[in-house]
Amino acid sequence: MENSSDLGITQGNSPEINVPIVVSEKQVQEALDLINGKTAREIALMFAEQKESARVYRELAGTDHLTGLLNRRGLENEFARVKGILQRTVPEGGEGLTAYTILFLDLVGMKQVNDKFGQNEGDKFLTGTSAAITNTVRAGTDIAARVGGDEFVVVLPNTDVEGAAGVVGRIQEKMPSDRQFNVVIGTFGGAQTLDVSLEQVGEALKEAKMIAPKDETGRSLGFGVVYIGNSKQ
Repeated sequence: MENSSDLGITQGNSPEINVPIVVSEKQVQEALDLINGKTAREIALMFAEQKESARVYRELAGTDHLTGLLNRRGLENEFARVKGILQRTVPEGGEGLTAYTILFLDLVGMKQVNDKFGQNEGDKFLTGTSAAITNTVRAGTDIAARVGGDEFVVVLPNTDVEGAAGVVGRIQEKMPSDRQFNVVIGTFGGAQTLDVSLEQVGEALKEAKMIAPKDETGRSLGFGVVYIGNSKQ
């Protein structure tokens, strides 16, 4: 298999997005013309529709707007792309994508941060986590995505459970000591579809949360780890 840097694969993985927006005087005037004579409610509705359109566009584009990681759609597209490239670049007699491991990472404490410090701090909580993931995975072959509010997925092609556990450890090392995950590590044959594998690791997360240590209120403290598929403890 070729070195990952030779595969020419890119993914949205910047921990922050900060793109300056420049508008012309003509665009400003057109916007003023649009709102001329409209009530405040009508103007608010226009802005809400534009915001929703932008959200839909980002979903279609495959990138999570906050973290810069892939979203679920982007994850599926990138997995298909990586799998195809591995199949095309396999040496003669090789097997391409023989197996892959999924890390399902459930970030603990997100709700508490939002409730106590507000959404801005919650956003920093998420972008810091995505940066730790991005700075750990192999560019070009590993695929990182945010698939829920506080849920992240990393797909590791042709990686066994020991290698995947090492990735989890390195991600955790890059995060503050008070920030923990519940984790599912699932290893699957290369022929299994990503949808099926994601469904299986999602179900296993319930067990990881259940076995994780709890505080006096019953809240998970993280460190719940479950292995599924061809994984072994």
